[in-house]
Amino acid sequence: EVEVAGLENEKPKTTRESVLLSIAHKLLNRNDFGVTDGLRELGMDSLTAIKFAGKAKNEAMNNTIYKAIKIY
Repeated sequence: EVEVAGLENEKPKTTRESVLLSIAHKLLNRNDFGVTDGLRELGMDSLTAIKFAGKAKNEAMNNTIYKAIKIY
């Protein structure tokens, strides 16, 4: 587990944010971060980012949010 100082752990405000945060929690095997914390700093690499995008698409995200995901 990557140690990151100063995690904001901001809670999701929308259903989409909640779904995306849940996916990130599962992929990174941790749940101590929120929607405004940087996934790269938390240990997400390019392969995990591809998995994240695929899972987000599979969760029936609409095309706009899918294109707007900026991970890396």
